[in-house]
Amino acid sequence: PPPPPHAPPQTPQALANHPLVDGTGVTNVGRVPRITSWLETLAPDKALVISQITHRLVSSHFQSVDLGPRESVQLGGKFNLYRIEGALEPGEASPGDNHASSRLEGRELELRLLEDRWENVSEGEGQFILMKGEAGIGKSSIVRAFAGYVSQTDNTRLVSWYCSPYERNSEFFPVIQSLKTRIFDLKAKDSDDRKLEKIEDVLSNLSIDIRTAMPLLANLLSLNLPARSSYKLSSATSQVLRNRTMELLINIFRSMAIQNPVLFTIEGLQYADPSTQEVLKMILEQGAITGMFLLMTSRPEFMAEWSNRPSVMVLDLHRLSRRDAAKVVARAAGDKQLPEALVKRIVDETDGIPLYIEELTYALLESGELRGNKTLRGNELANVHIPATLQESLAARLDKLGSAKTLLQVCSLLGREFSYKLLLAVSETDNEKALKKELARIVDADLLFKRSSGSELTYKFKHSLIQEAASQSLLKSSRKILHLRIAEAKESQFPEVIEQRPQKLAYHFAAGGVPEKAIKYWTIAGRRSVTRSANLE
Repeated sequence: PPPPPHAPPQTPQALANHPLVDGTGVTNVGRVPRITSWLETLAPDKALVISQITHRLVSSHFQSVDLGPRESVQLGGKFNLYRIEGALEPGEASPGDNHASSRLEGRELELRLLEDRWENVSEGEGQFILMKGEAGIGKSSIVRAFAGYVSQTDNTRLVSWYCSPYERNSEFFPVIQSLKTRIFDLKAKDSDDRKLEKIEDVLSNLSIDIRTAMPLLANLLSLNLPARSSYKLSSATSQVLRNRTMELLINIFRSMAIQNPVLFTIEGLQYADPSTQEVLKMILEQGAITGMFLLMTSRPEFMAEWSNRPSVMVLDLHRLSRRDAAKVVARAAGDKQLPEALVKRIVDETDGIPLYIEELTYALLESGELRGNKTLRGNELANVHIPATLQESLAARLDKLGSAKTLLQVCSLLGREFSYKLLLAVSETDNEKALKKELARIVDADLLFKRSSGSELTYKFKHSLIQEAASQSLLKSSRKILHLRIAEAKESQFPEVIEQRPQKLAYHFAAGGVPEKAIKYWTIAGRRSVTRSANLE
């Protein structure tokens, strides 16, 4: 719309990460105001352009377009620029934001292959792809980038399963989490009746027999059916109910794919519980599902009989070339121009592992040796300390967090993904404002992702190796105390955990040195698995 009368003219805008003051009589001097002035000359009419450092801070709140690197002779370097397209809704992810763009260097062929296969799916075919690679090679980054590409297609459904090393004995763990969040949109605040209503609506839209499906899903999701409900769980054996439940799950996915193309991602198959592996095997044995793209990831050691099927394409991710590794360093460094000799040392030490390259670059940028505009030459460059391992690099970054490191250690015991509500209960803090401030520092350091959906706030570790590094940095005595605090918080404030995931309580009580309660909840979990015929679990 046209600007209102007497409004200031609409002009290009530019932002850099600096507390600029305007209209107060304060004169702004220094490098950042010069960058801002330069950005303004490049910004198209009525557009907002930001620098890479600002983009890292606001990418979870605004949708942006990568304009690529631009060189400034006066400022002495190249700067990656971004154009802001608009604000994101709470919980929405920017299609172009994968939180790790630097780890996508050298992956153009893999992304192009996935995009070509997606076109086939859009035209009515089905695709099964297993992407394998070692830790830190960039599997999750490719999945996020591809999901961002796919989400730009109209009427596309995204379904994701994340397999956790801490849930190997929890039957159907990623399946249940996906049903709750992605498919049925069940909220913790919803009553059982409200949850059942949501499930009924989805099943009705998918043209699935509600009378048969509801008792099976209520049993799987640990929901209580009303006493006078017409839904009754069959008296068949637990094995028969298990088979019917798995057939129902496949029917749900098929029905979704009939209506709209579906991108179905399963990450970390090496950690999948036996029941999840069984339902996946059933899906693959039935052949490609029209309209569904099933993209799976695993470590190289994961082996499955179905991976040799002609319908399954195995895509092996290899380490980056030296040229692509240098590009990762440059992107991670952002506006900081690193000496070629130092870039070469980083490339030599990291051996083509994208996560290691990125984390090592961050660690060096945050070290005292490279702070500010300090220039290193000759022997100074040779003496710059480069961590010998990824673990050492991550440990160095954690140490730079200061007081926030303790909070990140607590988070590491809550799981790869955890709710703010649980963290608040475990922290036992009276100063919630300070807690949120420390969390913001960790998010700004690119170690945690923050996600919100309505009133529910969750956090997720950027990579499982970061979670592992934070956990391993704890003293055994501190870890024991924290496990017990987590167990007691879940037991007293989260009754749904007792009903739905008693094995998690058992794990924390065992690690917290309370075997009596651990045995109690392991027994409950075991009996629950027996009723579902989840014998391996």
